[in-house]
Parts: sequence; structure tokens; C-alpha cells
Amino acid sequence: FPHGGPPTIHQPNLDCEVRYQGEIYQGIGYSKRYHFEDDVTHWGYRFVHATVDDHSWALWSADATFNLRKYAYFKMVGGNGDVHVADLKDSAHRDDSIYGVIDGTEYKVELEELGLWDTLLRSEGMNSKMTQRFCRTTIHHGDQSEKGYAVNELCFGTLG
Repeated sequence: FPHGGPPTIHQPNLDCEVRYQGEIYQGIGYSKRYHFEDDVTHWGYRFVHATVDDHSWALWSADATFNLRKYAYFKMVGGNGDVHVADLKDSAHRDDSIYGVIDGTEYKVELEELGLWDTLLRSEGMNSKMTQRFCRTTIHHGDQSEKGYAVNELCFGTLG
């Protein structure tokens, strides 16, 4: 699956409600599920899901390797549900920013870490470290800049 990736279901911009310690929080969520037919023993990925403050649109992007096969994308979903996708050659990830070009418009997403959580994912056949960062974002596109929030997830190691 070079560049195409495994069969995947993306569900961006989900309305969500979280109940925590007697409080109810409203938010925007994201869900992703993928399936591998092949034996994948090693993986590494960087992933970002970001929304703008008024929740009128969101973007999500990944840069991943499964064994030695590349899987990457940069996508945006508008308030009407239309999804726009950058060409693979037009997207990139860095530690604190991601880049993409969609329909001729350049996007740069700057990530400012507000919180960090990580854990080891271990089993008899798996040893990976997952890190999730909650970030404030500045999303530059065309001649505009918008603020928002993002989840930045990184995971590297073995799969079992």
C-alpha cells in the first residue's frame, strides 16, 4: 500500500460529550480505524487533528511508516462536510508544525504544546511508545491566520 495506506475509516469533526468528575464537557472529536492484511511488525507515525476556534472546519494529517511502507495524508473538512485532500508531495510533518497545499492554497499549522501524556504499549509482541499532546494552533492559509486547538499523537515501536 505505498502512499495509499491500509483500509481506513476516518470520522473527523465529531460532536462529542465527555462526563468527567461530575462535569460535562462538549467538544469536537476524531476517530480512525484501520486494518492490515499483511504482517506489520514495526510502525511509526505522527498525526494531527486540528479545529479552528469557531469549529467551522477541521483538518487532519498523518505521516506514517508501517514496516517500510509509507502512509501519509493532509486533509481538510469544511462545515458542509466536503473533504479536500493535498497531494502526497504537498504535505509534510515536523515536530511543531505541519504543512499542506490544498487546491493551490498553502496551509501551515503551528503547534504550541499545552499538555502532554505518554504511555508504553507493551504486550508479548508489542513494544511501542505513544505520546499525545494537546496543542494551541495557529493555522495559516492564504493570507489568513486562524487560532484553534489540536491533538498531536506520535507512536513508534513494534506491533504484536
